Order: sequence, then C-alpha cells, then structure tokens
Amino acid sequence: METLSSVSRPSLDLRQVDGAQRRESWIRAADVFFPGLSVRELSPKPPVGWMQGRRFGPGEIWTIFSPPLHIEYAACGGDKAGHCGLPLKESFSIMLQLEGCTVTSQHGRWCHLRPREICLVDGTLPFDLEVVDGYSHLMFLRMPRQLLLTRHPYLERETAVVFGPEEAGAAVLRNVLLDVMNNSAYLQRVQCTAALVGLAQMAGILKMQSASTHWRVQAALAYIDAHLSEPTLTASRIAEAQHLSRRRLDDILLKATGSSLTRHIWLHRLTQAQTLLLDSRQASRSTGDVAFDCGFIDTAHFARAFKRQFGCTPKELRNRAHIAGDN
Repeated sequence: METLSSVSRPSLDLRQVDGAQRRESWIRAADVFFPGLSVRELSPKPPVGWMQGRRFGPGEIWTIFSPPLHIEYAACGGDKAGHCGLPLKESFSIMLQLEGCTVTSQHGRWCHLRPREICLVDGTLPFDLEVVDGYSHLMFLRMPRQLLLTRHPYLERETAVVFGPEEAGAAVLRNVLLDVMNNSAYLQRVQCTAALVGLAQMAGILKMQSASTHWRVQAALAYIDAHLSEPTLTASRIAEAQHLSRRRLDDILLKATGSSLTRHIWLHRLTQAQTLLLDSRQASRSTGDVAFDCGFIDTAHFARAFKRQFGCTPKELRNRAHIAGDN
C-alpha cells in the first residue's frame, strides 16, 4: 500500500486499514489530498473504499471508489496544494461516473450523475458531492483552471449539469477519458502535459446545456487558438472574420464570458506560454523564444504580464517545473 507521504501517486485503500480506524483514515486522506474538503455522514466502519491519484502534467487524474458520505467544499480552504500539487481553487475538474451514482451541486445547480455521464466542477466556488446509494466509483481529471477556461470560458456556467452518453460530444470525450485513465501510468511527463492540453481543448466538444451560449463566442475563441502565434492577431481582425463590428462582438463576448476579445487574446497567449514553459521538451529554448511563439513581440512586456497573471516570472515557473520533475 502506498502511504499518505507518497507524492507522485497518493493513495488509500480501506481494505488495508483496521475497521475502527477507517472513518478517520478516510477523513484524514481527503484533507491531505484535497485541502478544503469536509467529509460528513461517513459511517464509523465503511466496508470498502479507495482513492488513488497521480500527477498528470500540470494537472491530476484520480479514481475514487467511495462509500456513502457527504462532501462539502467551501472554497475558502482551497488555497493549499494537495499531494499532487494543484490547489483546488486553481483547478477545474471533469468528472466521469464509472459505477454507482453521485449527486453533485454547485452554484444553485445540481445533478444526479449516473454511469457513463460527465459533469464539470469549478474549484473557485463551493460545491457538494453526495453518495447515497451504496457506493460511487468515479474518475476525475483536474486541470489548471485557466488552461480550460481560456479556451472555453462559457464552461464556467455549465458546472453541475449532466452531459449524458446519448450526446455525441460527451460520448467521444468519455471514451478519451477512459483511455487516459487506463494508460496514464505508462505515459511520460511530457506526454501527460500534451494529453492534458489536448483534453482541455477537447472539452469544447461538449454540447452546451445553457441556451445563452452564443455560437459566435465559440467561433471567436477557435479563431484565437488557430492564429495565436501571429503578432498581427487583434480583436478587430477576429470581428472582421465574422463580418461583424468589433463593438458588437465584444458585447457578445462580455455578456457570455465577462471578458473582452483583447483580454481573451492575452489569456490564450499567456496560458499557451505557461504550457510550453512546463514542457521539458522546450527546456533548451529561451523564455524569449517561447514568448515569440505565442505571439508576443516584447519580451519585457510578456514577463510583466505573465507575472501579473500567474504570480511568478516565466523563469521562476520553469525552475519550479524542473524541481517538481526531479522529485
């Protein structure tokens, strides 16, 4: 059995814990692995239960077999990083139900997640998870929040809703998540990073439940991704591609996502730079080269914007990633 001190693969299996210690062991593990979570309504001697996680690039992948319980997350305690290194408040999760059921609620919405169904959970907001019918077996992929929301900011409004197996996009994403779960142990760190970025982009395949999501939002964001490396990419150019005034398209983006076209360009570029700096295959390249690849033309401006967004300089982030990779 791996202990709570395992950094790369934290795990707990209640079958290897004395019955009288099982409840306390589960609560303690949840607090260590997911700081900010509170476990309620767990029986003193749950017969079975396990959780196992691993780093997955700059994110995490978890599989959990949970006994009946109620989990509360208040968000105010999610600043501390768990064993895999990603604080809950900086994460956005894609949950896939494998067996059993989980009731998920967030931001006034709730859903009854059944096998083969997907839902999203935002780490910046309080949420509840409840297992009421015997057990719940699920997997979830946690990724840096900005990695997902710079590509698909409208997903922020789609948490705690079900994406069922009858919807083609959800079915495709589910199959990829299962492949990732089954093969993540055999991937190198750089492969995990590439896969996580691909999954963040792929989340856009989900069919939106909210009628307020404007198709022009998705078109604008896709255009940004396709032309990100071009210094000439501007808000006006994106609007022209849609045969729309910049003001009109900005109004649509602001209403749907809370950010302007120009802000989205900056966020996409900074997030792409962050991804490249975390990729060990890019370690021999200067931070200036990374900046140019992401469409920046002024490296000093890039460094200042990067620090404002992520709280550290590009060089500091790269050094941290190097240290983490050596552990």
